[in-house]
Amino acid sequence: IVFDKDNTLTHTYSDELHPSIKDKINEFNIKFPNHLAILSNSVGSNDDDDYKDAINTSNQLGIPVIRHINKKPKCLDEVIDHFSKLDNIKVNPTDICMIGDRVLTDVVFATTNNMYAILVKPLSLIKDHPIAVIFRFIETKILLPIIKLFGFKPKTR
Repeated sequence: IVFDKDNTLTHTYSDELHPSIKDKINEFNIKFPNHLAILSNSVGSNDDDDYKDAINTSNQLGIPVIRHINKKPKCLDEVIDHFSKLDNIKVNPTDICMIGDRVLTDVVFATTNNMYAILVKPLSLIKDHPIAVIFRFIETKILLPIIKLFGFKPKTR
């Protein structure tokens, strides 16, 4: 299971699990031990000097942060490598679920790579980056209704 960080696990710019999801993350850790990871376009990306923020986030949350050169939706290889190394087997994208609050990064990343995608409501819009608020509005209030209007439906497996 791959989680986006900001507004999915934590408030933006925070490394503390949001209180509303702590119990659920503990359940995931019990059910899928060592098979949770964070994939963020901030921590763990090329923007993260020496991956200092990735290390800090991983230490604070107890969930590894996948380091990646390209941002979502173009970092499938790093995700596959991360999970393949855990069990010494080649993991397929269909074995992975991406959970996040953004359509154009998290859901597009998952669906274009044949992974499961779960779109969640953001933890907070007040503490979010202003650009993310604007894009999220476009994604949820304009893009998703247009997609539904043309009859596109989520895949079920």
